[in-house]
Amino acid sequence: MSRGKVYPIDDEFKRNFQQAYETFGSFGERVLGFAHLELSLEMYPPEMDTQYNQEKENFPTSGLVFLGLMSLIDPPKESVPGAVAMCRSAGVRVVMVTGLVLLVPVKTIEKTVIGIID
Repeated sequence: MSRGKVYPIDDEFKRNFQQAYETFGSFGERVLGFAHLELSLEMYPPEMDTQYNQEKENFPTSGLVFLGLMSLIDPPKESVPGAVAMCRSAGVRVVMVTGLVLLVPVKTIEKTVIGIID
């Protein structure tokens, strides 16, 4: 969607999306995508239970309109470099385990503990 008009997701959109995602990610920032969908009051009355339910899908997951991306800085705690250095000095090998896309953790490590983790 741009300026109130809905556009299809085509190859140009996908390229622009990927470039924006990689640019934000290369700064070590988390990237969030936003979309919306107008819901009919008949199918989704105000009194309907809209609490997320993993077992029973109670909301639509298709037909959404992409609104945009937002990035946010999610810095590690200030104590991380010192804790990593202390572990290494005790002979502990430090590794980073994450469920994030690799681009973000790598940049986060580079910004905070460069030279501490090999």
